[in-house]
Amino acid sequence: MDTTESKASSSRAAPPQSGDVAIVVDKSPHLRAGEKEELREEAAELLEDLNAFYSRSPAITERALELTASTLNRRKSFALSHSRLSNTSAPDSSREDVHTRSQGPDHGGENGAPSQPLLADHRRSEMLGLAARYESLLQSLGHSKEAQRVAEFWQGVKEVSAANGVAPGGGAQDDADLLTGMEALLKDGLVRFLMTVKPFLPPFPSQIVKFTDVKYSTLLPIDDTPYDDMLTKFVPCLRKKVPTERVPVLSGVTGYLMPGSLTLCLGPLASGQTALTKILGGRSWVDKKTWHQSGCVTYNGKNLREVQISRLASYAGPYPNHHPALTVRETLEFARDCSQAFKPWHSEDLQEALGLPKGSKARADAKTDLIIKVLGLKAVEHVPVGALTPDELRRLSIGEMRAGTYTVHLHDDVGVDFDPALAFDIVSMLKATSRVFQTVQWVACDNLSSEVYNQFDRVVVLNGGRIVYQGPRLDALLYFERLGYFKPQHVEVADYLMEVTTADGHQYLRPGAQALDVDGFVAEYEQSQLYQDVRRIAESEKSRHVYWMKLTDPSQVAFEDADVSDDGGKTIKTLPAISWLDDALVSECSLDRTSEPHLGDVVSGVRIGNETFRYLAVGDHDSSAAGLMVALKGAEGDVWLQLERPLSKVDGVLPRQWTQKYVQPFWPSTRRVLHRQWLVTIRNKTAIKARLIQVIILGIFAGTLLYQKSLRPPTTVLLGLRKAAPFIAILVIFLGALAQVPGQMVERAIYYKHHAQGFYRASSYVLAAFACNAPLVAMENNPQDPRNLTSPNPEVLVYGCLLYFLTGGSLYDHWAPIFVFLVLLYMSGTIGASMVRMLTSCLESAAAVNQIAGILIGLFIVFAGFLIPLHIMPNWWFWFYYLSPMQWIITGLMINEFRSGRYDQICGDYPPALLAVLPYCRGANLNKSVGEAYLDFNSIQYRKWWLGICFAVLVVFVLGFQFLAWLGLKYVSFPEKLNQRISLAGFLQTRRFGKRAEVPQPTEWQTVQPPKANGSEHAGHTAEALVVKAAALPAFQPVTLSWHDVSSEVPIPNFKDPRVVLSHVSGWAKPGTMTAIMGVKGSGKTVLMDILAGRNTPGRTKGSILVNGYPRDVDTFRRVRGYVSPSDVHPAYATVRECVQFSAKLRLPRNTTPEKREALVSEVLTLTGLAASAAHLVGTPGTNGLDPEQLRRLSLAVGLVTNPAVNFVDEPDKNLDPQAARRIVACNHAVAKSGRTVISTLNHPVGRILGVFDRLLLLKRGGETTYWGPVGGLACTDAVGYFERIPGTLPCGFSENPADYLIECIGGGLRQRTDRDYSFDYRHSVLAAESAAELRVLRRSKGQAGPNLVEKGYAAPMSTIYKEVLLRAQRTYFRNLSYSFGRVTSAILLGLIFGSVFWQMPYTTIVRSGARGGVIYISTLLMTIGSATVVILELNKERPVYDRERSHRMYPALAWSLGWGLAEIPYIAVSFLFHCAILCLMTNIATDSAASFFEFWFTLCLFGATIVYAAMFLAVATPAPQIAIVIINVFINLMIASAGYVIPKAQIPRFWQFAYWINPARYTLNSLRSIAFYCDTKSRQCTTPGCASNPAVCPACTCTRLKDNFNVFVWTSQQSSAQLDNGRRLWDWMALLAFCVFFRVLAYLALRRAKFNNKY
Repeated sequence: MDTTESKASSSRAAPPQSGDVAIVVDKSPHLRAGEKEELREEAAELLEDLNAFYSRSPAITERALELTASTLNRRKSFALSHSRLSNTSAPDSSREDVHTRSQGPDHGGENGAPSQPLLADHRRSEMLGLAARYESLLQSLGHSKEAQRVAEFWQGVKEVSAANGVAPGGGAQDDADLLTGMEALLKDGLVRFLMTVKPFLPPFPSQIVKFTDVKYSTLLPIDDTPYDDMLTKFVPCLRKKVPTERVPVLSGVTGYLMPGSLTLCLGPLASGQTALTKILGGRSWVDKKTWHQSGCVTYNGKNLREVQISRLASYAGPYPNHHPALTVRETLEFARDCSQAFKPWHSEDLQEALGLPKGSKARADAKTDLIIKVLGLKAVEHVPVGALTPDELRRLSIGEMRAGTYTVHLHDDVGVDFDPALAFDIVSMLKATSRVFQTVQWVACDNLSSEVYNQFDRVVVLNGGRIVYQGPRLDALLYFERLGYFKPQHVEVADYLMEVTTADGHQYLRPGAQALDVDGFVAEYEQSQLYQDVRRIAESEKSRHVYWMKLTDPSQVAFEDADVSDDGGKTIKTLPAISWLDDALVSECSLDRTSEPHLGDVVSGVRIGNETFRYLAVGDHDSSAAGLMVALKGAEGDVWLQLERPLSKVDGVLPRQWTQKYVQPFWPSTRRVLHRQWLVTIRNKTAIKARLIQVIILGIFAGTLLYQKSLRPPTTVLLGLRKAAPFIAILVIFLGALAQVPGQMVERAIYYKHHAQGFYRASSYVLAAFACNAPLVAMENNPQDPRNLTSPNPEVLVYGCLLYFLTGGSLYDHWAPIFVFLVLLYMSGTIGASMVRMLTSCLESAAAVNQIAGILIGLFIVFAGFLIPLHIMPNWWFWFYYLSPMQWIITGLMINEFRSGRYDQICGDYPPALLAVLPYCRGANLNKSVGEAYLDFNSIQYRKWWLGICFAVLVVFVLGFQFLAWLGLKYVSFPEKLNQRISLAGFLQTRRFGKRAEVPQPTEWQTVQPPKANGSEHAGHTAEALVVKAAALPAFQPVTLSWHDVSSEVPIPNFKDPRVVLSHVSGWAKPGTMTAIMGVKGSGKTVLMDILAGRNTPGRTKGSILVNGYPRDVDTFRRVRGYVSPSDVHPAYATVRECVQFSAKLRLPRNTTPEKREALVSEVLTLTGLAASAAHLVGTPGTNGLDPEQLRRLSLAVGLVTNPAVNFVDEPDKNLDPQAARRIVACNHAVAKSGRTVISTLNHPVGRILGVFDRLLLLKRGGETTYWGPVGGLACTDAVGYFERIPGTLPCGFSENPADYLIECIGGGLRQRTDRDYSFDYRHSVLAAESAAELRVLRRSKGQAGPNLVEKGYAAPMSTIYKEVLLRAQRTYFRNLSYSFGRVTSAILLGLIFGSVFWQMPYTTIVRSGARGGVIYISTLLMTIGSATVVILELNKERPVYDRERSHRMYPALAWSLGWGLAEIPYIAVSFLFHCAILCLMTNIATDSAASFFEFWFTLCLFGATIVYAAMFLAVATPAPQIAIVIINVFINLMIASAGYVIPKAQIPRFWQFAYWINPARYTLNSLRSIAFYCDTKSRQCTTPGCASNPAVCPACTCTRLKDNFNVFVWTSQQSSAQLDNGRRLWDWMALLAFCVFFRVLAYLALRRAKFNNKY
């Protein structure tokens, strides 16, 4: 609501004479004598320097400009920022900052905390703009003479510079002439730019958002949350029934958001910020059982159901979802096109108004350029999103929502880990746009500097789902001070507000004041006039526009009495109303008011000086106009007014573009989505290349396997090979569609976000995805122009042509068959992709999609007519024959092949001897052609017109799948829900509900102490109590670590010189101390941490690292050090206690007893505040797992339980709110005080976090040391004092964060650059000399600080290591129901399907015996294909955990490989047992004896293990799961083709015979088919002469015969055609075992050699 300017801006803008400056200072009211004198001295000194510079040369004058910029920036002047935002005068801004400083320590940083430039990296030429701003300021204050002298002075600077050919900015011409793009547009300021654009835009419909009595609740278990596992799934009665209780997430919150205002929502963890933000934006999740919502949210008086909320409000969530293949600019441009209701950037009038030259880059899309620049994405605007950092992804999410035209902007969890300068720029942009376009801005954030906090107008503080404060930012501190809670120095205001209402708030309580719990804070708030006024506005049926205005001159406005009526028209009070306004007050947009004042606006609140707002509409204050005028005339300090007016009818009516759900019409929207999808498709070059290689391999293999088979004579076997070719082709394409599942699941999350925001319709997305993912979609030559479609997709073209020509497909009828063949392959690929998209639209997880897709593909294959002809199908499955798209495709391919001219010869023309071996030419088929007879013999339509029907039906299948996908996307959704995996007790502890009796009463003024480790669980535990607990940890050997002249450099491709990351960095870390490594971005602090910890780092490292004076040995050092990574990687299906226990068992010394180990685990869980969550599963972050703070605590506990002597903690404050970060640091503080050494890197810490550390190593860009010494306590007095003593360095502000001050001194933060080399100052300082002396002592201290480390290897015995790794893998499988239970369920379903299709089918004919072999073949393959794909995805999730634990030498690679391999065996055995039991009993296969059944089952288990182990090997040997899936599909397809079933061994070419012998499926099918068909035909009963063809000769022989093939024994027929050998089954088992061992060995070698994470 206010715009702050520091005193430097009004005194250090280079006036011409010192006396003039003194006049300005003297005329500024409310300055203390000391401040006046300080300003006079600074101004005089600056003026003297500038006069000297001016009298010399333009080059020196340029230095004056630079000096002025540096000085003003160092003093945190807001003048430049203000000039760039508004380019208007703010007459009283200087008084505001001075007045704020005079408020004393209790108000520091509230009203006038120093603010920063909007764009910190500004040009020196902009100092001219600063001079103009200063001149305007003097004019507004009435100092016309001084303003004239300033103008003359700077005009002289420019003239002298021009005379010498040097511009003030340092070039031959003024920099303004060189500005391009956004620099040119912003040359007059952001607000000026927005004001220029505004007339060319339709008016934004201002929205008054009100929420009344909003409640949101969920069901939570009272005790520890139970989780399902395999046992409780199969036996539900064993599941523990835990009573639940409905817990409020929000408890009747009421409030409002007004146009033009910027509202900040603060609150501790689990306070309801996210829930309230989603409810305001209509994004909350509500169901009938768990999540309930009540209350009312209105936009201009209309319920959310009555407005198009997706057009009015944007929501930027905390979890960014973007297409990784698109660039940053493309992502923003797509969002712009989909959500921007009007596009004025091509208007010639606007371009002229902006003063843009023709051809300027900014002409195309100035708004996108603005977003990219302000969000700090300029350097990565053309970088694919997949290569961005998490911080950049979060910024992109903000920009994506800013690209559209919305009137309400809701930002959830913004800026948690943003750079302070970037956060300031973002919030400044929000403020400027809200003022100009009268939009609503709501920001829920936990990590704000005072400079950013001061940009907000209103603040909402939540705790426990209830509002404890809602009102102006100016009154927030005063409100809590009235309750007895005061903010100490160096505590950020936002942090104070988040903590003051929690159990940690007692540290702010004044002695003698009454401590309050949450109920007390809520009661105080609801009894205040502030709450009454909020409720009056929120519950009014009439929408009233409330705004706030800073009144700098009371004479500019006059008031009169006006009657105010209630909703019924009854007059309830008389309030002042504006009767006259000075034109100067409304001439231009100002940041000092949230809306433009109008005549008749009623004053409902007033704030004068240091007082809080007086609400005239609800209090007993004098509410007359005369009384207000009297109060304003005698006012001292700033005056703020709260005014309101009714919402006009014009404002209440939404224009048409805001009443439609979608901005673009259907076809333009579809074309835009199609363009986006096409870019995503062609940009995935790795997948395209992998798929192309895959189809080339498969095409060559299948084509050469069936290479040019002769059809003379056309025997059944040879024609069967022609039949096998299309079957293999279709199977390859359908199975290849499964590789699209991971990518489509990612796309679905992006679709949910875009659809909720109204970017495009579900139908547009389905059509675009269909067009881009269909296998025959044409490929563009120019990726930037999707209309240039010339080259066909290589998948179908290459694979189809290779297969067709190599197998000798028919080329009759003018090559028409090959065209039909390719078109049908196109249809098969399209149907496969459409089926996968349909499943991903309707099912929740990728595992479920893979399993259901496997079942569907199995059904399609069974009913394709290849394995079982139509005439022998059961009546209950007859209908599905026509529902199998694969059947229609194969039918079409068969008709296309066999009705070509190649097969026109009539069967009757063959000699009788040949007809005897052509069974399809017998009977009625004798007069048909060979092609017709063969098709009729296989129950396939042979009429050519049936081919047209096949095409028509396939089109229906495509449209049907697309329609189902559209229905799934439109009506089925799986949105992000609030974390529900937490017990009621844990939820309450997370909220830190305090009892009045539990809050300690202070007896004297307290300073802010290191915070508690867990305020929720131990409300009364202090940091000293944590130290006591840490001291109870087992004994250890203290370690002193020192590093001497450590340097690191990284080679850069195409550059001769490497990049220097660290330059001669030295220091030490002693037992019982905490050492912080801090620096600007690119200073190498993380690299130094990794070097000290002994982790792998890129490049070359020099220097020495000593441990207790001895050279460090990495292997021995790993035994005594712990490392806490900011990635927080832990197994998802382990509980918190199990994670800590696993680390303890594998890393504690071998002599540790189980009792001591368990006691240590419990102590560490208590110390880190995880005891209440010990039984919870870790889960997946962002969905159902632990929250970020709990994960960071778990990482700390896992490292601490190993009892390390040195603990490295990388960025403990990363992605955490300040309270959570302080609790994490407090745990480390307790560990250090127990005698251990703690070294940590810090990113953007608050002062209280840095103050906990003992020593600080501060690095600048290039890895040079600028400070190494003591921190100096919570105020960081030693570090800050060192820099303040350096000449030319300005002191740290009273309320300034010391950490920010240190970073800005060396060129980081808001300053972004420095002209002083502080590393040079340090090298020549006394502190550096003292450090060098200490380092010399440490270098010669062998044996003095401690003994040399000699223990190497693994801490635990190998038996314990292998057992624990195996047990954890088993627990993962036991609890991972989507994988393990899903696999068992799929096995049961496939068994039921295949069993019912082949129900008790006799195999007394050629066709039926072939069907019996077919069910064995297809069930064997489908039972393993689905498992292979899913295991790759699941194992890929566990790989990061292995990489982390491997770096700590917790276990060897062999243990992990064996553990996960053995963990698969029980689930393979169980799933195949269910499958075999169902299938065998229903089909009468392997039911002769128990031995045959178990042999059948054991063979399937061996084959399943082989395929799964092969997939596990690929999962660890490839860098991405997509590549592994492609390779496993190639492997499976090669195995299918050469197994000896589709193509008999006798027909396999000699050069491919080796593929048959190394095929695991060949050994599996030999055993399974032998068990299914074997009969001892050489027994005495069956060897009677004539028995082989006449069963009447040997009635005692019970072997099954083929009745339609001269009564030949079935076993004899199968043995000869498939070359089966029943006596070789034992060798088959041994071969499969050998394959299992082979793939496990490969996986072990891959684990050891393939290191895709070089960190470890």
